[in-house]
Amino acid sequence: MTDPRPLDRRFFRRVYRASFLLFCLALLVSLGKMSWRISGGLALGFGLSLGTFAYWEWVIRVGFSPAPGQKAKGPVLASILLKLPVLVLVLYFAVSRAWVEPVSLAIGILLVHLVVFLKVLGRRFAPAPDKD
Repeated sequence: MTDPRPLDRRFFRRVYRASFLLFCLALLVSLGKMSWRISGGLALGFGLSLGTFAYWEWVIRVGFSPAPGQKAKGPVLASILLKLPVLVLVLYFAVSRAWVEPVSLAIGILLVHLVVFLKVLGRRFAPAPDKD
């Protein structure tokens, strides 16, 4: 059973806003009670996760949506192959040099995914708007 209501641009704006607010709350707690490595891990994880989410939104919108006048889809699709090695290098250097805590990095990465999951779950169980 699928939800017939399509996702619109407002859904993505709400995800960005709720993710940022959740990140600010987590960062305030970590700055007040914990070390700078934990706060750095949260910030790096959140930045990577939010950047990846925005990247995939852009790739789907530009690379896969049929729009008149768009011809250069090859570079957009090739960027998919370059994204993973860059992320691996950033994560490797941040964790191996002990700049961040790995657990807080994972929690920072989880924040955006948690917001998306809860937003989709809320859409799933919310009643559909009445059409007159």
